[in-house]
Amino acid sequence: MIPTDPVVTGLQVIAEPEDIVVISAVDADEDHLRLLDDALRQDVPGTAGWQWDPGDFREETFGR
Repeated sequence: MIPTDPVVTGLQVIAEPEDIVVISAVDADEDHLRLLDDALRQDVPGTAGWQWDPGDFREETFGR
């Protein structure tokens, strides 16, 4: 597990810019989230052309 507590990591908690809204993946539009993940993977070596199957994405993202 990767610690995220600022006391443990030494990282300061700062507020996001006013024009940025942070939401849970559960509250995001699932198709938009899947397409964003597909796009981000294009910058990861070895994943060029990767596209999630919608059912697999749902299971991997929300199934656990």
